[in-house]
Amino acid sequence: MNVVGYIRVSTFTQAREGESLEAQRSQVTSYAASKGYELPDENV
Repeated sequence: MNVVGYIRVSTFTQAREGESLEAQRSQVTSYAASKGYELPDENV
């Protein structure tokens, strides 16, 4: 099975209020690990 995580911030306000790319990346990788999924390399 192929798994992809997608993160984005569309406004500066989102980044300031805790929805930063780093916070989202952490959430996505934690969720994937909890399900036993392996995410592919990151493409920025």
